[in-house]
Amino acid sequence: MASRFFTLLLVFAFFGLSAQTDSARQSIKLLSANLGYGIEWPGGDLADRFGQSLSFNAGMEYAHTRKLSFGLDFNYIFGSKVKEDVFAPFRNENGLLIGLNGGPADFFIRERAAYLGLNVGKILVFTGDYSGLKLVVGGGLMYHKLRFVDDSRSIILGEGDYSKGFDRLTRGFSLKQELVYQHHSKDKAQHFNIGFYIIEGFTSPVRQVNFDTGLPDAKQSRTDLLYGLKFTWMLPLYKGNSGNTIKYY
Repeated sequence: MASRFFTLLLVFAFFGLSAQTDSARQSIKLLSANLGYGIEWPGGDLADRFGQSLSFNAGMEYAHTRKLSFGLDFNYIFGSKVKEDVFAPFRNENGLLIGLNGGPADFFIRERAAYLGLNVGKILVFTGDYSGLKLVVGGGLMYHKLRFVDDSRSIILGEGDYSKGFDRLTRGFSLKQELVYQHHSKDKAQHFNIGFYIIEGFTSPVRQVNFDTGLPDAKQSRTDLLYGLKFTWMLPLYKGNSGNTIKYY
Protein backbone atom coordinates (compact mmCIF):
# COMPACT_ATOMS: atom_id res chain seq x y z
CA MET A 1 0.00 0.00 0.00
CA ALA A 2 2.83 2.40 0.84
CA SER A 3 4.45 1.92 -2.58
CA ARG A 4 1.15 2.53 -4.39
CA PHE A 5 0.53 5.68 -2.33
CA PHE A 6 4.04 6.90 -3.19
CA THR A 7 3.37 6.22 -6.90
CA LEU A 8 0.10 8.18 -6.84
CA LEU A 9 1.81 11.04 -5.02
CA LEU A 10 4.56 11.28 -7.62
CA VAL A 11 2.10 11.16 -10.52
CA PHE A 12 0.00 13.91 -8.91
CA ALA A 13 3.09 16.07 -8.38
CA PHE A 14 4.25 15.44 -11.94
CA PHE A 15 1.02 16.43 -13.65
CA GLY A 16 0.23 19.17 -11.16
CA LEU A 17 3.51 20.93 -11.80
CA SER A 18 3.13 20.45 -15.56
CA ALA A 19 0.47 23.19 -15.47
CA GLN A 20 3.15 25.75 -14.62
CA THR A 21 4.70 27.74 -17.46
CA ASP A 22 8.00 29.60 -17.60
CA SER A 23 10.86 30.42 -19.92
CA ALA A 24 11.95 26.76 -19.89
CA ARG A 25 9.21 25.85 -22.36
CA GLN A 26 11.15 26.94 -25.42
CA SER A 27 11.78 24.49 -28.24
CA ILE A 28 15.35 23.57 -27.36
CA LYS A 29 16.05 19.87 -27.92
CA LEU A 30 18.69 17.51 -26.55
CA LEU A 31 19.30 13.83 -27.33
CA SER A 32 21.62 11.79 -25.11
CA ALA A 33 22.76 8.18 -24.65
CA ASN A 34 22.93 7.12 -21.00
CA LEU A 35 25.14 4.56 -19.25
CA GLY A 36 25.17 3.96 -15.52
CA TYR A 37 25.59 1.75 -12.49
CA GLY A 38 23.25 1.13 -9.57
CA ILE A 39 22.69 -0.69 -6.31
CA GLU A 40 19.29 -2.07 -5.23
CA TRP A 41 17.52 -3.51 -2.23
CA PRO A 42 14.46 -5.78 -2.66
CA GLY A 43 11.04 -5.36 -1.11
CA GLY A 44 7.67 -7.08 -1.23
CA ASP A 45 7.71 -10.63 -2.54
CA LEU A 46 11.14 -10.14 -4.10
CA ALA A 47 12.72 -9.87 -0.65
CA ASP A 48 11.75 -13.50 0.03
CA ARG A 49 13.92 -14.64 -2.87
CA PHE A 50 16.86 -12.21 -3.17
CA GLY A 51 19.03 -9.84 -1.18
CA GLN A 52 20.90 -6.69 -2.21
CA SER A 53 21.91 -6.54 -5.89
CA LEU A 54 23.78 -4.41 -8.42
CA SER A 55 22.72 -3.22 -11.86
CA PHE A 56 24.00 -1.92 -15.17
CA ASN A 57 21.79 0.82 -16.63
CA ALA A 58 21.49 2.01 -20.24
CA GLY A 59 19.05 4.12 -22.21
CA MET A 60 18.25 7.02 -24.49
CA GLU A 61 16.73 10.36 -23.53
CA TYR A 62 15.16 13.04 -25.69
CA ALA A 63 14.57 16.44 -24.08
CA HIS A 64 11.67 18.04 -25.95
CA THR A 65 12.18 21.29 -24.00
CA ARG A 66 14.54 22.26 -21.19
CA LYS A 67 11.93 20.96 -18.77
CA LEU A 68 10.24 17.93 -20.39
CA SER A 69 11.95 14.73 -21.61
CA PHE A 70 11.07 11.26 -22.91
CA GLY A 71 13.25 8.19 -22.60
CA LEU A 72 13.96 4.49 -23.04
CA ASP A 73 15.28 2.78 -19.92
CA PHE A 74 17.01 -0.61 -19.44
CA ASN A 75 18.28 -2.09 -16.16
CA TYR A 76 20.21 -5.37 -16.07
CA ILE A 77 20.28 -6.60 -12.46
CA PHE A 78 22.62 -9.20 -10.98
CA GLY A 79 23.40 -10.45 -7.49
CA SER A 80 24.79 -13.31 -5.43
CA LYS A 81 22.50 -13.08 -2.40
CA VAL A 82 19.86 -15.74 -3.10
CA LYS A 83 17.64 -16.90 -0.24
CA GLU A 84 15.81 -19.68 -2.09
CA ASP A 85 17.82 -22.92 -2.37
CA VAL A 86 15.99 -24.88 -5.07
CA PHE A 87 18.63 -27.64 -4.93
CA ALA A 88 18.14 -28.34 -1.22
CA PRO A 89 16.44 -31.74 -1.87
CA PHE A 90 19.56 -32.93 -3.73
CA ARG A 91 22.17 -31.94 -1.13
CA ASN A 92 23.78 -34.44 1.23
CA GLU A 93 23.85 -34.20 5.03
CA ASN A 94 26.74 -31.73 4.79
CA GLY A 95 24.86 -29.44 2.46
CA LEU A 96 26.95 -30.39 -0.59
CA LEU A 97 25.90 -31.29 -4.11
CA ILE A 98 27.72 -34.36 -5.39
CA GLY A 99 28.61 -34.21 -9.07
CA LEU A 100 28.97 -36.89 -11.72
CA ASN A 101 32.64 -37.26 -10.80
CA GLY A 102 31.70 -38.38 -7.29
CA GLY A 103 33.04 -35.26 -5.61
CA PRO A 104 31.49 -32.03 -4.32
CA ALA A 105 30.43 -29.71 -7.15
CA ASP A 106 31.48 -26.06 -7.43
CA PHE A 107 27.88 -24.99 -7.85
CA PHE A 108 26.43 -21.53 -7.17
CA ILE A 109 23.00 -19.91 -7.46
CA ARG A 110 22.84 -16.29 -8.64
CA GLU A 111 20.21 -13.64 -9.26
CA ARG A 112 19.48 -12.31 -12.75
CA ALA A 113 16.77 -9.75 -13.54
CA ALA A 114 15.99 -6.94 -15.96
CA TYR A 115 13.63 -4.03 -16.48
CA LEU A 116 12.83 -2.43 -19.86
CA GLY A 117 10.48 0.52 -20.13
CA LEU A 118 9.53 3.94 -21.44
CA ASN A 119 9.44 7.05 -19.29
CA VAL A 120 8.65 10.75 -19.19
CA GLY A 121 10.59 13.20 -17.03
CA LYS A 122 10.10 16.74 -15.79
CA ILE A 123 12.61 19.10 -14.17
CA LEU A 124 10.94 20.53 -11.06
CA VAL A 125 13.70 22.85 -9.82
CA PHE A 126 16.25 24.34 -12.24
CA THR A 127 19.91 24.89 -11.38
CA GLY A 128 20.97 25.61 -14.99
CA ASP A 129 20.35 24.68 -18.62
CA TYR A 130 18.83 21.14 -18.60
CA SER A 131 20.07 20.81 -15.01
CA GLY A 132 18.13 20.47 -11.78
CA LEU A 133 15.95 18.23 -9.64
CA LYS A 134 13.99 15.92 -11.93
CA LEU A 135 11.01 13.60 -11.50
CA VAL A 136 10.72 10.62 -13.89
CA VAL A 137 7.79 8.18 -14.15
CA GLY A 138 7.53 5.20 -16.47
CA GLY A 139 6.29 1.71 -17.13
CA GLY A 140 7.47 -1.45 -18.84
CA LEU A 141 8.31 -5.11 -18.31
CA MET A 142 10.35 -6.79 -15.59
CA TYR A 143 11.63 -10.34 -15.21
CA HIS A 144 13.78 -12.15 -12.65
CA LYS A 145 15.09 -15.68 -12.28
CA LEU A 146 17.78 -17.89 -10.75
CA ARG A 147 20.99 -18.47 -12.70
CA PHE A 148 23.14 -21.54 -12.02
CA VAL A 149 26.93 -21.45 -12.19
CA ASP A 150 28.52 -24.90 -12.27
CA ASP A 151 32.30 -24.53 -12.47
CA SER A 152 32.74 -28.30 -12.20
CA ARG A 153 30.30 -28.98 -15.08
CA SER A 154 29.03 -32.00 -13.14
CA ILE A 155 25.43 -31.11 -12.13
CA ILE A 156 23.21 -32.02 -15.06
CA LEU A 157 20.07 -30.60 -13.41
CA GLY A 158 21.59 -27.12 -13.58
CA GLU A 159 22.17 -27.17 -17.33
CA GLY A 160 20.10 -26.80 -20.50
CA ASP A 161 16.40 -27.55 -20.41
CA TYR A 162 16.68 -29.15 -16.98
CA SER A 163 17.61 -25.79 -15.46
CA LYS A 164 14.26 -24.32 -16.56
CA GLY A 165 12.53 -26.51 -14.00
CA PHE A 166 14.48 -24.82 -11.20
CA ASP A 167 15.08 -21.23 -12.34
CA ARG A 168 11.80 -19.72 -10.98
CA LEU A 169 11.45 -17.45 -14.05
CA THR A 170 9.00 -14.67 -13.22
CA ARG A 171 7.85 -11.67 -15.28
CA GLY A 172 5.16 -9.04 -15.66
CA PHE A 173 4.20 -5.39 -16.05
CA SER A 174 6.12 -2.91 -13.91
CA LEU A 175 6.09 0.75 -12.90
CA LYS A 176 9.13 2.88 -12.17
CA GLN A 177 9.59 6.24 -10.44
CA GLU A 178 12.82 8.20 -10.10
CA LEU A 179 13.87 11.37 -8.34
CA VAL A 180 17.26 12.51 -9.69
CA TYR A 181 19.59 15.44 -9.74
CA GLN A 182 20.61 16.02 -13.37
CA HIS A 183 23.63 18.10 -14.38
CA HIS A 184 24.66 19.35 -17.83
CA SER A 185 27.71 21.61 -17.74
CA LYS A 186 28.06 24.51 -20.17
CA ASP A 187 31.58 23.41 -21.16
CA LYS A 188 30.10 20.10 -22.44
CA ALA A 189 32.45 18.04 -20.24
CA GLN A 190 30.13 16.95 -17.43
CA HIS A 191 26.76 15.37 -18.12
CA PHE A 192 25.38 13.03 -15.44
CA ASN A 193 22.56 12.33 -13.03
CA ILE A 194 22.41 10.82 -9.54
CA GLY A 195 19.16 9.56 -8.14
CA PHE A 196 16.86 7.27 -6.23
CA TYR A 197 14.31 4.99 -7.90
CA ILE A 198 11.59 2.46 -7.13
CA ILE A 199 10.43 -0.36 -9.40
CA GLU A 200 7.12 -2.10 -8.70
CA GLY A 201 6.72 -5.36 -10.60
CA PHE A 202 3.27 -6.97 -10.82
CA THR A 203 4.57 -10.35 -11.89
CA SER A 204 3.66 -14.03 -12.03
CA PRO A 205 5.65 -17.29 -12.44
CA VAL A 206 6.28 -18.52 -15.99
CA ARG A 207 7.14 -22.17 -15.28
CA GLN A 208 4.18 -24.55 -14.89
CA VAL A 209 5.96 -26.90 -12.48
CA ASN A 210 9.09 -26.66 -10.33
CA PHE A 211 11.20 -29.82 -10.51
CA ASP A 212 12.40 -29.62 -6.89
CA THR A 213 8.86 -29.69 -5.47
CA GLY A 214 6.84 -31.24 -8.30
CA LEU A 215 4.36 -28.38 -7.85
CA PRO A 216 3.76 -24.90 -9.35
CA ASP A 217 4.74 -21.83 -7.35
CA ALA A 218 2.45 -21.34 -4.36
CA LYS A 219 2.22 -17.61 -5.11
CA GLN A 220 0.85 -16.97 -8.60
CA SER A 221 0.44 -13.19 -8.22
CA ARG A 222 3.44 -11.25 -6.93
CA THR A 223 4.37 -7.68 -6.05
CA ASP A 224 8.13 -7.45 -6.53
CA LEU A 225 9.75 -4.20 -5.35
CA LEU A 226 13.23 -2.77 -5.94
CA TYR A 227 14.61 0.34 -4.22
CA GLY A 228 17.76 1.64 -5.88
CA LEU A 229 20.44 4.31 -6.07
CA LYS A 230 22.18 5.02 -9.36
CA PHE A 231 24.81 7.12 -11.08
CA THR A 232 24.36 7.69 -14.83
CA TRP A 233 26.77 9.26 -17.31
CA MET A 234 24.93 11.06 -20.12
CA LEU A 235 26.55 11.42 -23.54
CA PRO A 236 24.90 14.22 -25.58
CA LEU A 237 24.46 13.24 -29.23
CA TYR A 238 23.02 16.51 -30.46
CA LYS A 239 21.54 19.76 -29.27
CA GLY A 240 19.13 21.85 -31.37
CA ASN A 241 17.66 25.28 -30.73
CA SER A 242 14.36 26.83 -31.80
CA GLY A 243 15.84 27.70 -35.20
CA ASN A 244 16.43 23.98 -35.88
CA THR A 245 20.19 24.46 -35.87
CA ILE A 246 21.96 21.29 -34.74
CA LYS A 247 25.34 21.23 -33.05
CA TYR A 248 27.21 17.92 -32.94
CA TYR A 249 29.36 17.11 -29.92
